[in-house]
Amino acid sequence: ERAVRLSVYANARRLGATKAQAASMSLNVTVNFTRKGKFGPALNAFYAFFNSSTQGSATLIAAGLKSKRVRIAMVGFIVLGIIMDQLNAAFSDDDDDGQSYWDKIPAWEKSRNIILVLPGTEGKTIKLPLAYGLNALFGLGRNTSAAARGAIDAGDAAWDSATEFADAFNPIGG
Repeated sequence: ERAVRLSVYANARRLGATKAQAASMSLNVTVNFTRKGKFGPALNAFYAFFNSSTQGSATLIAAGLKSKRVRIAMVGFIVLGIIMDQLNAAFSDDDDDGQSYWDKIPAWEKSRNIILVLPGTEGKTIKLPLAYGLNALFGLGRNTSAAARGAIDAGDAAWDSATEFADAFNPIGG
């Protein structure tokens, strides 16, 4: 993390930023651990990483509000969730009960990973962990797709999506 901050500082100075501007940029390039607020130390005592969780969520939301490119990327994660659910449902084998291996993966596991079910392997998967915040967007797409194809009802899809957003953006979890 220090190397990233030093690089930001050096490049900002090279591009003409003042020392104060470059220092501010390097301090805020990731979570600014010096920014805590009035109740930050107390909240961090009760919940580990409360400060960094709050700042990470705020940064993602602020970026989405300010940048069209970030909003496009956010929509891209929703679409990717839809595509991955459809692909996994289409290519997943069924178990002895006639239920697809994809639909048997627990919701909590799907909410934290991009999962690809390998066809012809009786449910073996490849998993890539998702970052908090992005997992909620991906899950919104996945849950919408699952409801559309009848794997879960619309109420469960809405509840699962709301829970994923709460887990991702509420610093003390859902």
